[in-house]
Amino acid sequence: MGTVLKPGDIVIYESTVYPGCTEEECVPVLESEGGLTFNRQFYCGYSPERMNPGDREHTVETITKVTSGSTPEVAEFVDELYRQVVRAGTHRAASIRVAEAAGTKWNFLPFRPGLVGGHCIGVDPYYPGCMREQRTK
Repeated sequence: MGTVLKPGDIVIYESTVYPGCTEEECVPVLESEGGLTFNRQFYCGYSPERMNPGDREHTVETITKVTSGSTPEVAEFVDELYRQVVRAGTHRAASIRVAEAAGTKWNFLPFRPGLVGGHCIGVDPYYPGCMREQRTK
């Protein structure tokens, strides 16, 4: 099976992840599997997941979309892409890591590692970040 990445591609993640996940967990997999060098042959963008299924108040028409990119040029490209779709506008974060900080979402819950480990035990049991968190306890 050949790689789906081509030189010049931009991979945009849209999810809720911990700060650093895109560049620490996802990029190495893309480099390894794709055989391309990050920020030279391919780039990344990130926009946190901002909508909740079934929420009729906070929709793509009413929320500001946070955007980011792995270089300033990619950040501008990603922001422009979302501006074409998101009617409520965008906010370009200073970096992917800053955009991954979920505290700007209206219903943000700050899960912290504890006795049983937080939300990812039931939701993301195979997610690399959660598995690492559990192994370090």
